Amino acid sequence: MLLLSSAALAAPEMHQLGPYTVSFNLNTSLSYQIQSQNPMIYPSATIYPLVISTNNTTGASVSIIQYNNLTTSTLRVNEETAGLRMALRGINVTAPEKMTIDKMNGFRLSGMPSAGLGNASSRSMFYQAQYWLDSKDCTCGPVSVGTVLVNIASTYPENVTESLLSSIHVAAGQEAVRASTPVASSTNNVSQADLGIVEGRVYNLKNGVGVASAEITVDYNPTRIMTDALGNYRVMVLPAQHSIGAQSSDYGVIPSSVMVYRNQTTKLDLKAVSRQTG
Repeated sequence: MLLLSSAALAAPEMHQLGPYTVSFNLNTSLSYQIQSQNPMIYPSATIYPLVISTNNTTGASVSIIQYNNLTTSTLRVNEETAGLRMALRGINVTAPEKMTIDKMNGFRLSGMPSAGLGNASSRSMFYQAQYWLDSKDCTCGPVSVGTVLVNIASTYPENVTESLLSSIHVAAGQEAVRASTPVASSTNNVSQADLGIVEGRVYNLKNGVGVASAEITVDYNPTRIMTDALGNYRVMVLPAQHSIGAQSSDYGVIPSSVMVYRNQTTKLDLKAVSRQTG
């Protein structure tokens, strides 16, 4: 779907990308077009792209990358990966600049294309920025993990790019990624018809035996909902993208990302690894 915007009024923009709502303000007198493209589905992730274009050499993109499973979200690793990809495209990359984007920790890279790269002007600066909506410290080691990455690329002048980065806001469902949702079999003040259900089994990855008395977590928050003697669980949540996990003194369980829909049941089994060695 193609959406035309008259930027002379510097009006805020708001667009829907799958389950995500993206808002921003370029704050420019330049005219531009906005195109929300179809999601790109890969085995490990789904990408929701939005393209902003003024002409063939001036534009920007916002891509929301929703991974199916937890992925390393340590910013230092992301900075190195993004910088390497820019360098492979022939862009002379500057040192990353740490910055707050959408009230989250993020970074920005910039660089000039090398001479002789197609139609690229030697004076056109390329900017790339990234941040995670749900980055959390991982109990598995000194790293962070997350499932939703926001990538922003721009060839607009620096002041327009800065306006984009300082005003962008991404929300999923009812801010489900950014704020924890109260979760219980009888969710307060919400009709059960408006909720979705996640159910499955927490099991020992080594022998397949169910893990009893593990507490289910939603978006890394405990719920007081425990698995039964066979490792089965059932939890009701608001419709949105959620990270479902479990915590146990005897097992480590890595959460999995799942999309929950209103008045529907989603199956999700969780793998547990014993903390005991030997």
